[in-house]
Amino acid sequence: MTKRSHLFEPGGVGLQATDVRITNQRVLLTHVSLKPGSSPADLARISKLAPQTVASILQELEEAGLVRAGDVIRGK
Repeated sequence: MTKRSHLFEPGGVGLQATDVRITNQRVLLTHVSLKPGSSPADLARISKLAPQTVASILQELEEAGLVRAGDVIRGK
């Protein structure tokens, strides 16, 4: 009988951290493309991601030249 991989073992059948990160990047890029000018707080609410995660991913996407931070708008 073969041993089945556990869901959370490296190489198991579950998602790996890099897969989750790529999925989260795609989610944010999709939201930004549909609603340009969204704030990080808006993106966190819409995507259900933690604000820290959104900030980190947006920084990576900006460094890659895929998004650009705009001017801060207060009192929306």
